[in-house]
Amino acid sequence: KVREVFSLAGRVRDVTLKRTKEGQSRGMAIVEYEYPLEAVQAVSMYNEQQLYDRIMAVKIDLKDEGKDDGRPMKLP
Repeated sequence: KVREVFSLAGRVRDVTLKRTKEGQSRGMAIVEYEYPLEAVQAVSMYNEQQLYDRIMAVKIDLKDEGKDDGRPMKLP
């Protein structure tokens, strides 16, 4: 369902649902788009909007893909 909703903003490359160690949903997902502009569009469309019974907080993740060092990603 997350992929379906967020695909309205652009071409979704990947969706990662965050879960607890017990496998329960944390109510959070990472959506990766083909192009950065599509991610910006998703923030514009969905941040602070209600989906079912929850208000979404949608923001740009500035970490490099595959790295977890907290440094901002490098733009082309």
